[in-house]
Amino acid sequence: MSMRQQARQAGVSHTTMVRLANWLGLGSYDDLRAFYFQALDGPVQPLKNTALRKTGSANGKEIHLVGQLAKTYAAQTASIADPDTATRLQSAAKLLAKSDRLFCMGQRSAYTIARHFTLVMSDFRENLILLDMTGGVGIDSIHRAGQGDALLAIGFAPYDRATIETAQNALRRSITVIAITDSRVSPLVRLARESIVVATNSQSFFQSMTPAVSAIEVLAALIAKRSTANVNEMSEKNISLKGIIVMSHSTRSKS
Repeated sequence: MSMRQQARQAGVSHTTMVRLANWLGLGSYDDLRAFYFQALDGPVQPLKNTALRKTGSANGKEIHLVGQLAKTYAAQTASIADPDTATRLQSAAKLLAKSDRLFCMGQRSAYTIARHFTLVMSDFRENLILLDMTGGVGIDSIHRAGQGDALLAIGFAPYDRATIETAQNALRRSITVIAITDSRVSPLVRLARESIVVATNSQSFFQSMTPAVSAIEVLAALIAKRSTANVNEMSEKNISLKGIIVMSHSTRSKS
């Protein structure tokens, strides 16, 4: 049967059949059907776990999977350049760049993203604090935060309760909340002034963090550009101010 016919017989959507094939280590439903054809022709090695890794065609299938995953990650990363996402990144960078203190938080799989962001930003941004609920790092400082500060909250399904509660507390304290998450119905979106949604799905058994890493690096680059512009502007003002002071001293000396 075709994929859609089989899906109707099983009482599921046709995309479920695709996910089944991917879970078995196959590139598509057609590959799954071809494997079944072989079984009808004669005995073949049975599927075990990720199936075709155990068969003679494992190497070819795994190479196919490598290409498929690479294309998926590349397409997901490229989607960050979509007008809506690009505009949201620009808006988020503007809000974060002008904040007095910038807090960043993410738990579980999002913790690596949050930590990478703070490491990238640490070279050109002061008052940057990574919140670690497990170790209690930075928690006291956000309790003293308020208007003028910002929180970058990162979270993916299943959403971490601590991150959501921290974002809620931040909102009550008039802290600007920016979210990086995986869905428009994410609880973080409702709390954020600006939110960037990235894909996390892949053909593998784990969530993909590739688009999220790309998004925070783009965000960091935009903040750095704005921060550098602010620093240069302040330097020019200081130079002008020093010139006025020097001229003032010179005039007094002559007097």
